[in-house]
Amino acid sequence: MILIPPKIDYKGTITGLRISAVDGTAFIDNLPYTYQSDFSAGVDGWTATRGTVNGNIDSIGGADNWLRFTCDTSSGTHWVLEPTALVAGKKYKVTLKYYIPSGQTKIAGITIRDTSGNGVSANLLTLDAITTYSYDIVMTNTGLRIDATDSAGGITFQDAGGDDVFYIKDITISEITPYIDGNHSIEIYDPSNRMLKGVLKQIGTSEGLDTSIFATYNFTSGWINNGGGSPVDADTFSTVASGGIIKAAVTTNGRLYKSQLVTAANNANMQNNAGDFYYSNAGAVSYKTANSNSGVLLFAGAGQTVDVTTLSMQQVLTPSSTGCTIVSAKAGDTYNWTYKNSSFAYNQSSYFCIIKAIR
Repeated sequence: MILIPPKIDYKGTITGLRISAVDGTAFIDNLPYTYQSDFSAGVDGWTATRGTVNGNIDSIGGADNWLRFTCDTSSGTHWVLEPTALVAGKKYKVTLKYYIPSGQTKIAGITIRDTSGNGVSANLLTLDAITTYSYDIVMTNTGLRIDATDSAGGITFQDAGGDDVFYIKDITISEITPYIDGNHSIEIYDPSNRMLKGVLKQIGTSEGLDTSIFATYNFTSGWINNGGGSPVDADTFSTVASGGIIKAAVTTNGRLYKSQLVTAANNANMQNNAGDFYYSNAGAVSYKTANSNSGVLLFAGAGQTVDVTTLSMQQVLTPSSTGCTIVSAKAGDTYNWTYKNSSFAYNQSSYFCIIKAIR
């Protein structure tokens, strides 16, 4: 086993801007390793159940330094285990390379899980080729387990010959939230290189939401025609051309909102008056950061009469256990950016971020 100290900096691309309060994994990629396998001289602490393991296996698929698992003749589950690299309750990204020969009696795939059998990955079934696979898992104990599977995907079988094998190598394990500790800053750059900068506070415990700004709504009060739409009654609007109805000045720039729109008749979209979507699929929940266009638009196709049954938009106040808040200073309690370019483009398709340890 090789334990590698965490890196200080991370640079990478993120998709969407949700990390400000809820989705602490949105920027996580190329993480520092908490474990990296080394089978060049042996089994590196891995053990086998209903089989045997051998390290330093070379010339498999054109590569060296594999760990080989060989099935025995017992009936039951057949697996290998790294027993000590992980911490129960934490979330990890596991990446590995595997090789499974074709033409075997039983072994046709592998799956990843923890020792308790929880967090099962997809069944990995590629044969006769070195294949790289990554999987996120929340551990319920300290052991990472890789099971052999048969052609039907089952983990319980009997190999009468006791000679079926699979090979694994280059296993890395990375904790998903290493930067959510109050001691790292984040810089986020939009496609035009404009920046937001703040401090990642500690990991959250449960998502907290403000009262919906549409806890009660009446389309005949405060909502106006926009591009071919008009209110019909308290919960219905209609369109002549493609368009909808709009209510101005209901969101605040830079705040994150959780939104939902459900309709009984004819689907509609919820977006701001600049055309950025808060919602684009009937019944789905969407997280979006409000920009300078503070109006909310309900939009539908031409000739639609839309009956709305649920309309909700809540500011996210505290993050869930998979995310963190951003504050303006180390050890601070002010939920704001340290620096914000006034022209920063929210809700674009991609961003670039840099995470740094605060010295």
